[in-house]
Amino acid sequence: MKYGDLIQFEPIESVVQLRDTDEAAAARQLVQTYVISEEMAEKLISLVVPQLQFDQPIDNKGLLVVGNYGTGKSHLMSVISALAENGDLATYLNDKSVASAAGKISGRFKVVRTEIGATTMSLRNILVAELEEHLTAMGVSYSFPPADKVSNNKRSFEEMMTAFHQEHPDHGLLLVVDELLDYLRTRKDQELILDLNFLREIGEVCKDLRFRFIAGVQEAIFDRPRFSFVADSIRRVKDRFEQILIARKDVKFVVAERLLKKTADQQVKIREYLTPFAKFYGRMNERMDEFVRLFPVHPDYIDTFERVSAVEKREVLKTLSLAMKKLRGKLDETKTFLESLQAYTTTGKLKNFRYDASEVTAQRSGLESLAEIKSLEELVVDLGSTASYLSTAEAVLPTGHDWIDIMKAARDEVLAQIGDPAKRSVSVFRQQTQRKLGNLKMAYRLAYLSMHAKARLGVNEDKRKAQLRGDERLKNLQKLSTIDLMPRQYLSDFQNRLAGLKSCFAPTEQELEASPVCPHCNFKPGAESRLRGTPAATMLDNLDQDFIHALQGVLSGLTKLSVKIADLRDALLSGGSPATPAGCQAELRRRTSSATSPFPEIPRLWMP
Repeated sequence: MKYGDLIQFEPIESVVQLRDTDEAAAARQLVQTYVISEEMAEKLISLVVPQLQFDQPIDNKGLLVVGNYGTGKSHLMSVISALAENGDLATYLNDKSVASAAGKISGRFKVVRTEIGATTMSLRNILVAELEEHLTAMGVSYSFPPADKVSNNKRSFEEMMTAFHQEHPDHGLLLVVDELLDYLRTRKDQELILDLNFLREIGEVCKDLRFRFIAGVQEAIFDRPRFSFVADSIRRVKDRFEQILIARKDVKFVVAERLLKKTADQQVKIREYLTPFAKFYGRMNERMDEFVRLFPVHPDYIDTFERVSAVEKREVLKTLSLAMKKLRGKLDETKTFLESLQAYTTTGKLKNFRYDASEVTAQRSGLESLAEIKSLEELVVDLGSTASYLSTAEAVLPTGHDWIDIMKAARDEVLAQIGDPAKRSVSVFRQQTQRKLGNLKMAYRLAYLSMHAKARLGVNEDKRKAQLRGDERLKNLQKLSTIDLMPRQYLSDFQNRLAGLKSCFAPTEQELEASPVCPHCNFKPGAESRLRGTPAATMLDNLDQDFIHALQGVLSGLTKLSVKIADLRDALLSGGSPATPAGCQAELRRRTSSATSPFPEIPRLWMP
């Protein structure tokens, strides 16, 4: 049976360019071919659409689409921007619930798309130039003032949107930017601070204007060690942006439903083929559905693939596609040749043999490949389970861990021996290799348990966390945070840090014998780099103290001030223009600035 009999193979060989969506036909094709997993559908419905829509004002923020190279990041941004720009494209989505939700944004925006390349321009100059160019094409005349002539950029965006609404009163303006993180990596320290401050201002204007912003980044920008020296700026940016993470599940769903799509009958045949091998692989039985859907790709391939640092090798979907084409072509050619030989069953028929010596010789590589596959299949039966475990373990640990270096050295040695038929045929080879891999497995378990104890709260710490979350003072601050003039930033950061501390009490060595990841909390040290430096219990102690000090500071800085609504309304309307929420806030700040007192490290706080 050929791979073509088991897989409805659809190649993915090109990389989506964001600006392709400017063309109507390309936009429709991108929407039609976008495969939506359940997890991504939930993100689109509960996060993306509510943040983009402007019919029901909320605390709208900017959006960051986070995904590695080749995971569909640009495709997702193209789909979102195409839906926002064209009112008739939602019907082409393959998820009805997303199509229904998209009605709130479909055709409601004019869209500006751009990709940042190799440039030394500031982020402000790049985006301002793109906006001015596209606004002109939309019939809108507006020029941003020079950067050295403004104290902040919010007023410029307000003026821009006023000019925009004169021509397009029923639309919003959506700016979509790709390759933002690559650009920020190249910026010098002072330049980066200015870029981040401008990015924060963009996120802030999304709240009060019909302006929306989406950017694509390869990694979660807020967790990058490169930006640790601008942690304060990063935190302020984080407060004004929501992240849409393209998870490994989403990538696997695309592989299963587009690249390697299978009918129900094909899945039955694959399951029958794989079942005899399940006893040789840890957890294969319980993950059989995943093995079937991704066949012939191992489910852990994508997890490991994301750790490859070379950019050109991180395009997972494209790499899988090309590898599948090559494999199918080679084996199908050999299979066709062998099947054609079945007709020559007698001496007489051999007289009419239609191949010459060169054609038969040309099949040698395919036949040798089949013999090698058979030999390696036997080796896989002996070593496959442990090797699969160690491969997953390598993907779990943080980059640079000592165990990974030891693992790589052992792997290189074993692979070199496997690649040599003479060495792998030695009787003691398999026993020696099994012992070597077993020692690696034991060393991993000890290292993992140590990191797990450091990164997770124990029973007593979990009780303290619950008490802190239920503190009446925290509940009161949450109520106060609904007031626009209150400093939400610290409260939000405190709650996020507290929620980020996870509890897990008792993973055992026996459980880690079966799986390299804790079955209770799914702890993956490589994905939780922020916990490596300080134990979770110590972080909880720090949070406890931080909360008390911050609470004292906030309460000591409150000043009661009486403001007559009638006086404020008269003052706001004295210029002949209607009062807006932003105008109210600005006027109230001006009137109360002399009556309030700042306090260290906490923004000014007013209470009417």
